[in-house]
Parts: sequence; structure tokens; C-alpha cells
Amino acid sequence: MFAARGYAGAALDEIVARARVSRTTFYVFFQNKEECLLAVYRLGRERIAEAIADAAVRTAEHGLSPPALIRAEVRATLAAYAADPALARIVLIEIVSATPAAEEAHAPVKDCRAWPSERRRSEATAKPASGSTAAGVSGQRFRHGWHGSDGLREAEGPCR
Repeated sequence: MFAARGYAGAALDEIVARARVSRTTFYVFFQNKEECLLAVYRLGRERIAEAIADAAVRTAEHGLSPPALIRAEVRATLAAYAADPALARIVLIEIVSATPAAEEAHAPVKDCRAWPSERRRSEATAKPASGSTAAGVSGQRFRHGWHGSDGLREAEGPCR
């Protein structure tokens, strides 16, 4: 409903009808419509992060260059959005300024969207450690070091 009608236009009655649950069941899981939107937003971010992480690991395992890693991550991101346009609309559009809490949840993402690519470009110009490649180091960090307690990726630097 959020993707079709926007946050303001999505009535709780429509949300519960579409989910095929009662209002009582809805309130077991969410305190209000805003909390539901935030849960959908977190799910969307998690799916995108998984797609990017998988792409990073695959390219690192194949020993591809950092530019190839960046291309793979961009393709994975776009493919994940294309696979679920409604979720993409929520993650990219509807979350923006829906509520103060939504804006707060989205603010760190806005501040660091390009940061992983910038980090990889700097790794490409840095000399890799003996026996490793910049892409390999990047892939290992992405696979093992970026999993937060809420299931989302925790980034280093400005994306923390």
C-alpha cells in the first residue's frame, strides 16, 4: 500500500486488508503505521545489502579488479530494485520525509550511498598487501565484517 498510495495515502484499513490480517493482528506486530513503514524499509535495505554483498564476494572470489567489483555492486543493486519495484519505491522514494522517524532512519543511507564505491576506488590505487588483491580484501571485509545485529550491513567510516 505504501508503494501504491504513499505513506500519507495508505490507510490502515487498506494495509490490513491487503495483508489479510485483522487490526488486532497488525497491532501485535506494529504499534502504528509508521512502525510498519520502517519495518518494510529495513527489509528493503536488507535485501539490497545482501545483493551487494553477494556481488562483492563473487567478484572478489574471481579476483576481479576493484572497478569490476564496483560494476558488479551497481548491477546487483539495480537488479534487486528491478526485481521488486514496489519495495524499491518505498526504499528510494516513500521513506523520504514520510515522518520524522522515517527521515531519521533514512539519513545515514543518504549520507553514505557512494561511500563503498569511493572506498573501493581508493583501494584500487593503494598497493595491496602481499598475497592479496584490493578486491579480495574488499570482498572479505564485506562478507565478514559488515553484518550488524539487526541483520543490516554496518559500514565503516561515514556509514556507521
